[in-house]
Amino acid sequence: MRPIAAALLLALCGCSVLGGGRPSPANHMSPPRRPLVSRQMRFADALATFAVGLIADIADDPDAVLTNCLRLIALDPDSDATYLRASLAYLEKGESDKAIKILERLKRRKRRDPLPYIYLAIVYETMGRNDQATLCYRRAIKLGSDDPVPYQRLASGYTSKNDFERAAAVLEKGVRIVRDPSVLLAALADVHLLRADRAPSEAAKLQALADAAPIVEKLAQEASADNTTSLWILAGIYADLHHYRKVVQTLARVGSVVNDELLATTSIAYWVTTRDDWQDIVAAVEKEVSSDPTNHDLRLWLAGIFRNKGETTKAVALYRALLKEPDPPRTAYIDLARILLERGEEEARQVIEEGLQRFPDDADLHNIYAYFLFSQKLYRDALPVYEAAEKRLLDQSRQPNTAFHVNYALAALNAGSIEVAARQLAKAIEMNPQALSAFSKSLADLPEETIRHAIAVLTSASAESDLRGTLLFLAAFLQIRLHDFQQAYQTFQKLMPILTSQETRKNLQESGVLDDLYFYYGMVAERTGRFDEAAQHFERCIEIKPDAAEALNYLAYMWAELGTNLTKAQKYVQRALSKDPENPAYIDTLGWIYYMRGDYSNALREIQRAYDRLPRDPTITEHLGDVHARLDNKKEALKYWIKALKQQPDNPKLRHKLEEMGLIPDSLVSEESQPILPEALTGHSPDSSNPPQDENRGSPPEPCAAPSSEKTDPRSTF
Repeated sequence: MRPIAAALLLALCGCSVLGGGRPSPANHMSPPRRPLVSRQMRFADALATFAVGLIADIADDPDAVLTNCLRLIALDPDSDATYLRASLAYLEKGESDKAIKILERLKRRKRRDPLPYIYLAIVYETMGRNDQATLCYRRAIKLGSDDPVPYQRLASGYTSKNDFERAAAVLEKGVRIVRDPSVLLAALADVHLLRADRAPSEAAKLQALADAAPIVEKLAQEASADNTTSLWILAGIYADLHHYRKVVQTLARVGSVVNDELLATTSIAYWVTTRDDWQDIVAAVEKEVSSDPTNHDLRLWLAGIFRNKGETTKAVALYRALLKEPDPPRTAYIDLARILLERGEEEARQVIEEGLQRFPDDADLHNIYAYFLFSQKLYRDALPVYEAAEKRLLDQSRQPNTAFHVNYALAALNAGSIEVAARQLAKAIEMNPQALSAFSKSLADLPEETIRHAIAVLTSASAESDLRGTLLFLAAFLQIRLHDFQQAYQTFQKLMPILTSQETRKNLQESGVLDDLYFYYGMVAERTGRFDEAAQHFERCIEIKPDAAEALNYLAYMWAELGTNLTKAQKYVQRALSKDPENPAYIDTLGWIYYMRGDYSNALREIQRAYDRLPRDPTITEHLGDVHARLDNKKEALKYWIKALKQQPDNPKLRHKLEEMGLIPDSLVSEESQPILPEALTGHSPDSSNPPQDENRGSPPEPCAAPSSEKTDPRSTF
């Protein structure tokens, strides 16, 4: 954000952050007071002029802004905000003297109004004239400003100089005067907390925390389910002061404000777990439990804390004890079931079903039950439970997360409910574009018959379906999974006309999917020999996402294999390497470009680096053999070619290469075989001027494959 825009935002929002402290809540200023204009038409004209100025401002046209502001001031000379806009326009034009003069004009017009001084201070700050800004803020305060901005900004200046005493004094005065003191109370608490962070001694730190506590306590009285920040800060202050009973009491207030047992328990357990003094807090909770053993909340906290710390035996014991109570809490069923699921214990189902008998409408229990059925591959049974879970979550104004939609989609796909799968996948992608990768990763476990059935249903989706784009994209993914690249290409051709809709393209781009679409379209075009078209799709992907390393590398390698555009290919792979400098596939691509240029020494250096990082990749291994052959290192070449054959025994081009040397490939695959250097290797490497294209090169990263330390070549996963 440019300084002038930031200044305008400051003026309109009336919020700031004290130097080095925690952010203070935003406090919107009331609109500047303006007397009604006597003639309605004149007022409408002024309002229209102001709107034109706003449009021009967006277009970064300070001259137009200034013209409109000056005209508006002539029409309505009491329009406070317009003077500020005109002043900022002058600053944009580099006319700082005029920027000050126009606000001085407003100040003379409203001598007892603090607002012109606030505006002047904002402009002075924008110009870096902080001393004049401070004087203006002080004058605004002296005139009794009931706006928080001058108090905040003046205190911020003091805080930046570690003058916490004066900062606190200014804010305390403001608290007594401003319309809504909450923003200044938060700023005052920040001053004391920052004071504690910078305290020269433990005693000074504790005193600063003690000063902050009653202020945060006031703020905590206004805590709500949507904003519990003050309660968490208060609990932290009490913990730092070693007032652990007050910590427990404050956390109990969090639970009562949140009014959601599971959410409160999870949040509290996490908060305690992250603190260094968590054991002291646990001791305080256990002490409270001993005096009130019927308090379910405290026992749930303890179980959650132990679970987070990996002490599941203690957690399970606490949950089991809670379930024996006459009125067991639902969270005990949910969290115990989670632990049992993680352990793979069959008892998980019994616990969940008992919980559903007691809480038949509980969304979280339905959610975890659906997950259990999914994990047991009971897909048809899982579907109605997922449906019930989604409905109950939405009825409670709770949005299911991405994992929920992905698992629901996978269950539906396995159950043959393709339309449901597509709809759930669309929801997941809308929430998080990476959902497509998570979904595709799981397709590896599907039997081929299921995948082919899914493709048939997906590709026959009606043209009127609002999910047609998602259905076709998913079909293409499944076809890629089966290596049906020709069919995948045809599916992408059906998909492309949908992108003629500007709204569709915009939605895909905003969701982060559009670049993936062009990437995979480019990949299937390359796999079907349509190299020029593939390059166009990859270039489109890169245009949308300039740092798309996979696309940059894929296109660079394709060009290297074709022996074309080598200069541009090198630039592209170097861009990919700037994103991921240790990726062995990218390093190998760079080496292969050198190889195709005849620069074998640099090729050897880079391909050797790639091999050192990924020695099990057959393509990199074969490339290392190729470059050794070109450098007349015949024994080394044969060694790496044989290794490559063992890594990929069905590589027909490598087999043909070895057969031309008088070797029998099948005999070389055995670990016991000892190759004999054939006479052919005393000459030049066959076909080394036109290196074989590996059928597995150029593949994209498997959409959902988990990162692997052993195989990171994004071109060899399909």
